[in-house]
Amino acid sequence: MAVPGTNIGRIKVTKQRDMELAAQMGFELRTVVIHETASGDQITSCVVDPKDVKPNTTKKSSLVRALEKIIFNKFNSATRPAARPGRIEVNGTMINVIDAIDSEIIRDSFQSLPENDGVPTSTLRSRYQRALHEVCREGDVIYGSEKIGLLRDSSERRA
Repeated sequence: MAVPGTNIGRIKVTKQRDMELAAQMGFELRTVVIHETASGDQITSCVVDPKDVKPNTTKKSSLVRALEKIIFNKFNSATRPAARPGRIEVNGTMINVIDAIDSEIIRDSFQSLPENDGVPTSTLRSRYQRALHEVCREGDVIYGSEKIGLLRDSSERRA
């Protein structure tokens, strides 16, 4: 993901084996000349330089915040059984999660929000998909196989 107005990009690890997921990292691509031909043409390559990036401070919409609240409250509910580790398919890749919830439960709670009263079904579906995409972009949860999966401990995240 590029940082607008700069040559800096961001890498966010969403799948990692046998370790805690790494924090988001910034980078800049720098062109280097590795050879110059007899005719004066340059042969170049690219070097990745690490860069500091500020965390994304874009304000979340009220619907994104509401969906985040629904998801983490469902995962942390006192009446919910212990975490059920599993695997969720995302774009053809199986990803291990520490817990998973059927997405229908989350979707139904989102649709019953007061902000969604009287909203046409197609608009409601679009709102839900956009909000879910934003929540998943933060890297704590993923969506696939009709489930929402938790990648990290969410016990500290409550509404």
